[in-house]
Amino acid sequence: MKKYISLFPLAVFFLIGAMATVLAQEEPIEIVSEETITIADLGASEPRVLPTSPLYFFKELGRNLQRFVTFNSVSKAELELKFTNEKAAELKKISETQPDNTRAIQKAVENYQTTQEKLQKKLEGLSETSQSPKVDVLLDNLTNKVVKHEKLFDEIIFKFGKKEEISNAINNAKAGSENLMGEASQKDNPAKFASRLEKVLLEENGGDLKHARSVEIIDNFSAKAPEEVKEAFQRLREDFSEKLERDIQNLVDKEGENAVKEKILNTPGDFAARSVIIEEIQKRAEERLSEALKKAMGHLETVLRKETDIAQKAKEQIERAEKIIQEAEKIISQSASAKISAVVSTLLTEAKEHLNSAKDAIVQEKYGEAFGQARSAEVLVRNALKFFENDAPRTENLERQLKELEEKIHNYENLIKERGLTQEQTKNAYEILNNNAVSQLRDARESLAKGDVEKTKMYIDYIRKTFSKLSDILERKTTSAAAETEATKTPVETIPQPATPITVSCKDIQEKILELKNFLALGKMPESDFKAKYDAYLRDMIICQETKNSRTPVPATPTLIPTPVLPPTTISPTPVSIIIISPRNGENWQVGSFQKISWESSGIPSNHLIITVRLRDSAGTEYNLLTNTPNDGFEEIAVPASLSAGSYALEIKTIVGGRIILTKSAPFNIIVPAGSALRVVSPNGGEQWTIGNTYAIKWENQGNIKSVYVELYKGGVYLSGLGGLGLNWGAPTSWTWNTIDTPNFEPGSDFKIRVKSDSDPSIYDESDNYFSISAPTPSPASCDDLKSNSATNYYFESCKKGGYDRACFNKYYWNYQGCGRSVEYDGCTVSNMNADKNIWCDTGLVYACADSDKKDYYGRGTVTDAGKNYVDYCVDGSIVREYYCSFSDSHPTGIVAEENYGCAAGCENGACKKVEKTPAAVPEQIY
Repeated sequence: MKKYISLFPLAVFFLIGAMATVLAQEEPIEIVSEETITIADLGASEPRVLPTSPLYFFKELGRNLQRFVTFNSVSKAELELKFTNEKAAELKKISETQPDNTRAIQKAVENYQTTQEKLQKKLEGLSETSQSPKVDVLLDNLTNKVVKHEKLFDEIIFKFGKKEEISNAINNAKAGSENLMGEASQKDNPAKFASRLEKVLLEENGGDLKHARSVEIIDNFSAKAPEEVKEAFQRLREDFSEKLERDIQNLVDKEGENAVKEKILNTPGDFAARSVIIEEIQKRAEERLSEALKKAMGHLETVLRKETDIAQKAKEQIERAEKIIQEAEKIISQSASAKISAVVSTLLTEAKEHLNSAKDAIVQEKYGEAFGQARSAEVLVRNALKFFENDAPRTENLERQLKELEEKIHNYENLIKERGLTQEQTKNAYEILNNNAVSQLRDARESLAKGDVEKTKMYIDYIRKTFSKLSDILERKTTSAAAETEATKTPVETIPQPATPITVSCKDIQEKILELKNFLALGKMPESDFKAKYDAYLRDMIICQETKNSRTPVPATPTLIPTPVLPPTTISPTPVSIIIISPRNGENWQVGSFQKISWESSGIPSNHLIITVRLRDSAGTEYNLLTNTPNDGFEEIAVPASLSAGSYALEIKTIVGGRIILTKSAPFNIIVPAGSALRVVSPNGGEQWTIGNTYAIKWENQGNIKSVYVELYKGGVYLSGLGGLGLNWGAPTSWTWNTIDTPNFEPGSDFKIRVKSDSDPSIYDESDNYFSISAPTPSPASCDDLKSNSATNYYFESCKKGGYDRACFNKYYWNYQGCGRSVEYDGCTVSNMNADKNIWCDTGLVYACADSDKKDYYGRGTVTDAGKNYVDYCVDGSIVREYYCSFSDSHPTGIVAEENYGCAAGCENGACKKVEKTPAAVPEQIY
């Protein structure tokens, strides 16, 4: 009996363990198999003694003994890296063999982090850099293993993320990885360090969307990196983002849209960061791919909104978006170019609007919406930076890019050698690397040395595309021997072969056409070859567009039929010429004035880009005016105030058919008048003005300046812009200022007016002495007063026409403050410093939120709010996007809100399908 009693607890233990295993398997978690990290990947042997074992003390004792007998600083760092690999392997083993032992997994992570911190200190103590061969090898090993550790962490969070203790411990370890990589990057040059990381990411195993994780890892490692490394990582991120876009496109073509959704959700990683990456691609992708990603984003949104820490993630995303906006504004403000394109300006403005919406949503505790708005802000500002860098590339930035490309060449050379690939096996790879990348890099350096920024940019773009093709060749998971043999037979040209199969997107074909044109423009191809290849690509584009429009497969141009190359004698080129009409011979242009440049061209399309429009003085010095402007026949420019008086010629330069076309005008004169081209006449000092009255500001315009700004200064400090007078005014010399149009300012006797040129702010004049603006003795105005006054009633009508139900005024000076919507915000008290002096008045427009189905998930309803309609729709076959009216103290008339609702029986026609319920059986009565 005693024997049976002793065995009973053991039987219960095994029974509970078996039940736990069954319960754990009720909701299996499927990770894409190729994405899992093995113990072999970690570079460690199978751990036999784990931290849960009482014998683990002796294992740690042995490690401490190894530390004691290791003296060289690099060797010490190598040893700690070895221990972190071993502890990562222990973590992997425990997570597999003891998945229910939360404390053991947590302890294994903390154990890893202790060694990680020791490795960090060893790196900090290194006095040598990557110039030392030993440190060079150490940094290679470190980068390789930290990437694998990151992937292991993602895998564990994917499996155990709902267990807060494990999630917190892993996040601490991931923060430690950021610190490690930040410290390691300081022992290396930025270009080389980015190249190390690229090599590791290219060699990593993974599924169809492995580069989603690559971009996430680059973002993580950028967090603690020095500024120059961060810039190099950003360019690396763009490369891998483009690779991911191609991977997704291939997956859609092969397996359809559902495969994209499943693999995005079943690949471990940071889903919050991934949603940023996917939205970036979705915004720039062509229609079909964009739609597929939009559906995948719907599922990703649902997962994110259910996260227990969504509030924290929303706050972190807001901080990240705010930081990248500040960094973008800093980069733009520090640029030597003062020109900011309308696209960049619009994107930055929209990014700030999304950020403000995110902050508002946080206040309202709408964390899912806050995260989405902040994510969109980050995507918009990233796009703005891309456009800005393209518009105004910095010379030092181009130099860094060339260094990075040089490191890439070494990187790819090593990759090819390490894989033992001979020139016979991968002729394409060797040709791309040696004949294309190396020669183009040399040409790019020569162009930069000559100061030809545009040409340098063109070469850099081409080299990046070259490396993109090379990395695709090296990343192929399986290549049959027959295919390899066939590849060696294919003649390699300096540009991609035409007749692209239809599985390639229209966007890819457009890029190939652009690449072809660049090659011709650089003089790397005879016009006869260009013509034949261009025609072939054009046929592919027509087929691609027809396929896209019809949504039915159209046979591609067969790739086995060689494209005919027409002999040069069959081409009869159109005569090409440019004739400059203005400026005319002997004409006078004054500095600061606006002048029209006009020309006529023959044999050049109107959308062809003129590379340079510049001035050349009698000494031969060049002054660039415009770059990459369309061949539309005219441009209006401001004559730079920095020019000296003298004789000049205008030059127009472009490239057509591989030939440089350069045209010069007849000599003309640039004159600089004595004194300023502008002179303020009134107020010029001593005047006494009163708030509430209207005054004429006058000046002399001696320079025929066609666009000026009028500004108000107080005590020598800029206070407000009073107006901008543009080209339609001719050469303006006066401006009528109603003082109530300027927002609240304090009266005083230290005011000045400044008038400056819009095109050249260095041309300006201001009042010689101070004048005074005094305050009247006002009495508070009511809304009735403001509506009955013709000057202020105009704003009521304006706001009402704009769809606003409120107009804001200063009740003492009657200054107009802005329009507002009661259902959205209260700008009268929130956005104004002197809110206590302001008054809201109704415009007469009334808003009320209305929901036709009263938030019924099983009926398709329409919500009307602020003049807009929102109709319920199916996000996919199982989720409905339900719009409804949300009422609160701040929104008494209601405001539109939305919810993604999971339909039990599926979603159809914008509503959940109704579940047919089976009547419950009536229990038999027993008497």
